[in-house]
Amino acid sequence: MIRIAVVGALLLGVTALIIFNPLSGDPGRGMVESLEEMAQAVEAHSGDCNAMADALTAPAARYEEAAKALAGLAPADQKTARERYTTRVAGARKALNQAVNCAMNRRVRDTLVNRL
Repeated sequence: MIRIAVVGALLLGVTALIIFNPLSGDPGRGMVESLEEMAQAVEAHSGDCNAMADALTAPAARYEEAAKALAGLAPADQKTARERYTTRVAGARKALNQAVNCAMNRRVRDTLVNRL
């Protein structure tokens, strides 16, 4: 039984590394994927602000890391990343606007305002 749990946890960890590769060379992509994940969390939990705050915490932290990595790039590379992901960022930000329903929830506000 313990062996199955360990194998399951290992497979979950490997899957997470494949999906969110911390060593990927494109911080713009990581930032956009985090924004899209936050937008999905906002849409999925629009009626429950505490659940929304819980769902936003991990992608907001990944967004923050990717934004720092993007800020460390040369200005030309930053411009290229902005141009490459403009439409995806616009779509995710439009969906994030629904978080205004939970704007008075301190946890949601702290998660979004302090990172975005």
